[in-house]
Parts: sequence; C-alpha cells; structure tokens
Amino acid sequence: MLTKAAPQLVGSWGSVVLRYNAPVSRAVYAAAMVRDVGHPIDFHLDAAFQNTDPMPGSREGIWVLRGSTNDYLVITNSFGQQLDAVLRLYDATGKAWQQSLSLAPRQSKRLSVRSLVLQSGLLGTFGGITVNTATGAGSLNTAYFLFDELRGFAALMKMFPRDPNALLAERSWGGVHQWTTRAPMLPLTSPDPSLGIPVGIALQPKIFLRNTTAQGYSVNVGFNWRSGSASGASPAITLPMGPYETQLVDVANLQVQKLLPPDANWASVTLSAPVHPDDFMAIAMSYDETGHYGAQTPFRDQLASHWEAGKWEVDSMHNSLVTVGNGGKKSVRAQVSKYVLGRTFSIVIQGDPPH
Repeated sequence: MLTKAAPQLVGSWGSVVLRYNAPVSRAVYAAAMVRDVGHPIDFHLDAAFQNTDPMPGSREGIWVLRGSTNDYLVITNSFGQQLDAVLRLYDATGKAWQQSLSLAPRQSKRLSVRSLVLQSGLLGTFGGITVNTATGAGSLNTAYFLFDELRGFAALMKMFPRDPNALLAERSWGGVHQWTTRAPMLPLTSPDPSLGIPVGIALQPKIFLRNTTAQGYSVNVGFNWRSGSASGASPAITLPMGPYETQLVDVANLQVQKLLPPDANWASVTLSAPVHPDDFMAIAMSYDETGHYGAQTPFRDQLASHWEAGKWEVDSMHNSLVTVGNGGKKSVRAQVSKYVLGRTFSIVIQGDPPH
C-alpha cells in the first residue's frame, strides 16, 4: 500500500491509524504482522482503541536479556498533542533507573532496552519496564519484542496498560473475588505434536511475574494441565512479591519435581491476588535451549460469552491453534466457527470448570 500511496515512506517505519463508521463500537478488529523475510521471525501487534481523556496511567512490561538477542521498545503517541512521559527500568529486585521522554504529536520512538540496561548499571538478565504519563495515558501505546536472526528466535513481550484508579468491581470477570489473569495454552516440556516441533526437542517453559506497585503481596499460581491421555489441576503455588519485584517461575523444574506431571503437554495458567487490576503482570513462554523452537501464550484477565479473532493461517510453514477455556463456575458448551470464502465451519466443545 505504501509503494502506491506514499513511496517516500518505503524503508521507514511508524504507526498506523484506522478510522471507520459503524453502527456499533469496536466493530473492526485489526492487527499488524511484522515479519523478517527469510527468517522464522514475526510479531503480531493488535490495534488498540484510543482514549483521549486526560487521565494518568502507564504501560507495564518485562525486559529479558537472552544471550546475543536484540530487542526493540517502540513507544507511540497516537494523540495530536505533545505527550510527556517517564521511562523506568527495574532490575529483578525492584531497583529503578529512569529517564524522561517527550513525544511529539503522532510520534513513535524506538529504543534498545539492552543498551538502556547497560547504560543504567542495573544487574541481572530480567526486570520490569514502566512508561508512565500524568495525562493522556489513553494515547500512549508500546510494543517490546526480542529477536535473534542467527538463531531464528523471536518473542513478543506483551505490555499492558495500567490505570492506577481501576477497581476490581470493574474487572471481576466470572465473579472472581481476587484480581485474576490467565494464560490459556502454555506448552510444557514435552510439546504436543500439533506444534510441529521435531521429536526429541525439550522445551523450557517459564513464567515471568512482576509486581507493578510499591506494595508487597503474594500471588497464587495455579495450573490446569493436559496430556495425551489425561487432564487435571495441580495445587496452587503462593509466591511473595516485593515492591516492583520481578520473579521467574521455572515451570520445567515444577515438572521435574512432579508438581506438574512430567508427561503433560499443555497447561492453562491462572494467577490471582488480592490487589487492584494490573497491580501485577506476567509473560509466559516455552522455548528450547537454542531459542529456535517454541511458543508463547498471552495473559489476560477478561472473560466473555463471545470472542472474535482475526486471520487464521494454515500452509506448509504455518498452523493456527485455538484454545477454548472455561473460566467460570458452571459447565458450558462453546461453539468454534471458522470462516472460509464466505462459508462457515463449526464444532461444539463441552467444558467443565475450570477447563
């Protein structure tokens, strides 16, 4: 599209704004696929709805340094006025470093977290990211991803918006009494054949869990697992979290200790704590030791009776997997529909809680 409409932009980068008229809100779903041609590297970036209210807030993430991996942190101001923000990096213990940012109207900036960590003097291989603004948080967007072209490694480190004034009553999906977020499809040490990973490759599933506040509390971590012949739930693990602390949960080691079955292929992960929404965040990933083989599953707190997704893709190099999870307290029947050239194909799934 750029080669026809704006050839002067070819070879550069920036942000995209989609505007539309529709009889209902949120009628359009959009995502950008950023791909490195010739390498098994791509990133799926969902479009976000802009909120022009002058409210405070932040974008929260987790940084990871993995070998010689490169990274980009992209920060975008989608508003027509200047946006002032503060970027803070934390090490795993919560020690902080910060710098001020000023974004012109519609401007995007691209930073290297690896370079900033070296500049800051922070120690360790992982920690937290906060991009905070006193006003205009609904116009602030971020993306952070890792890549290694030599090894064929890519990971999208999803970042989350945080409203410091959010209440649990506004986000208590499914009648939960504590703030709860879920990752529906974490590949475990022995990957399911549907992933297409060569036989003999062992994954190293991990969860990075971060406290985004100055208050200490404990987080409950639960797993609902599935193997080729059985399924079940493992006892919850309680993790104390210090102020701004980031912890690494070695899920592979939990399988070694048989807290999770060693032969389990998948797990849905549930995190909960008596805190405000987004007071903690997490990222789950499963890669082998080379980083060439693996997958991720995103955490989110929302439940709904109807979900819509974008493009599915199946060819000699790609496959699409769908997880249907029951986060409520009653059994449900879910219908999954796929659309092909105007035709609809559906299946019905029965799910008991939690499932």
